[in-house]
Amino acid sequence: MASNSADRFKKRKRLKQSITASNTNIEESVVNEFLNSDCDDEKVNSIYKKTEEFYDISVSQNEA
Repeated sequence: MASNSADRFKKRKRLKQSITASNTNIEESVVNEFLNSDCDDEKVNSIYKKTEEFYDISVSQNEA
């Protein structure tokens, strides 16, 4: 049985609702601790560079 776009939309909506995080149990102190924490820029840049080198995302003019 082929599903139509309305059925697919309803399925996606149910899935999204089942995995959406609830914001009722958020501890503000934990959020503030995260927001005020330091970031190791060198580590982030290193990981980004490794990812950039691993995946070839370049495209030719014809592909674009």
